[in-house]
Amino acid sequence: MKKTLFISFTILLGIILDIMPLGKYLALFRPYWTLMIVIFWALYLRNSFGIGSAWLAGLILDISKNYLLGAHGFIFALTAYLIKRNYHWLRELSIVEQSLLVVSLFAFQGLAVIVMNGFLNIPNVHVALAAIPIILSSILWPLLSGLLSELSFMLQIDEKK
Repeated sequence: MKKTLFISFTILLGIILDIMPLGKYLALFRPYWTLMIVIFWALYLRNSFGIGSAWLAGLILDISKNYLLGAHGFIFALTAYLIKRNYHWLRELSIVEQSLLVVSLFAFQGLAVIVMNGFLNIPNVHVALAAIPIILSSILWPLLSGLLSELSFMLQIDEKK
């Protein structure tokens, strides 16, 4: 129960950070908070946080952002699938190597959103500006991963409980 509540709280916090109103220019610097949290839980809790949980987090984000229903759900579910598929290999990587690999997952989300916006005739930002959240998410990943790992350890949240 404690594990489910904590995971739900962190995902809700990520969604709040993703939808929090920012100025037009400041919004360009918003990292992918919810995706970072989904990636962490998919890596940290292999059996407890799966593709369905990632999809649900994305679906809630879509509803919260009033975005195409299922778009982030699909992106998050595919991300969780790729992590589950390569779980043993990913867990062996150092945090620096993980950070470099996670950049590709952030880039995938950025590219997918640009493509979906194109299909929906929603104006896109310039590609160079679209790279800003990818870079910021990559910089914040080791910090967020370390923080969630420490909190999980302190609260004794792991696969066994």
